[in-house]
Amino acid sequence: MTYATLDELISDCLPEVKSTTERAALGRFLEAASRTIDTFTKRPANYFAPAAAQPSPRSFRGEGTNYLRIPVHVEGSINSATGVQVGGHPLTNWIEQGGWLYMTQGFGSLGGVWVRGALYTVFARWGYEATPADIVLACKDLTTHYFSKHRGVIGQTTPSGFVIERDMPPTIKPILAQYKRKEFELA
Repeated sequence: MTYATLDELISDCLPEVKSTTERAALGRFLEAASRTIDTFTKRPANYFAPAAAQPSPRSFRGEGTNYLRIPVHVEGSINSATGVQVGGHPLTNWIEQGGWLYMTQGFGSLGGVWVRGALYTVFARWGYEATPADIVLACKDLTTHYFSKHRGVIGQTTPSGFVIERDMPPTIKPILAQYKRKEFELA
């Protein structure tokens, strides 16, 4: 899975690409750029691809806090009646806020804890609704960079005669930095 389409990349960034050979090379660079984004952000392959259409289960251990940390998922994709289960039984005293699940008491007020060590199964659409727009942009920029580099376009000569080349354009790093996996974050 690539984070931008070949036709979109060509129309937006490289309209001069016409031959099937260049299109094939560009497709390989597009795949390489997508995997580089995964690696740079310390994420598994295809992490930024759109989420599956149907919710799927994942299990998490409670930490004895009033919140349950869960990975990125499509907001609202967890069914409030059957989306969270413990021991095969639905759990309904929770709310979703900021991508995590919080225990509630009474009329939706926060309270209670996700029992430390208890196994909770959450059914959600894991991932993003659509590939984030800035990831698509970074993928296009990085692919264009790879393509230009291999065509011999990139490179400046310093006064001392050295050629300067960058593996990743400096404009892409800040975009990707916000998606970099944090130590405490679930994959």
